[in-house]
Amino acid sequence: MPRVCGNDRFSVYVYDEYGVRHHLPHCQVVWSDGDAQVALPSLQVIVGTLPRGAHALLYDNLERICAKWDELNPRRTIG
Repeated sequence: MPRVCGNDRFSVYVYDEYGVRHHLPHCQVVWSDGDAQVALPSLQVIVGTLPRGAHALLYDNLERICAKWDELNPRRTIG
């Protein structure tokens, strides 16, 4: 699971599907005491709750996060 971006508080990861299809493209946001799954490209939270500041990191790096999803999941690209 490669780390796509982050800052001093949050890290954003994207998985490849390894033959197991996810329900929809998403990324994982991880911080010191929690994590959340966020749909791509809508940035709708699927699982968990994003702390303040995490949404801005995702928005600012959305193009890079989506490109990594497409690279890791070429049969199921975002767009």
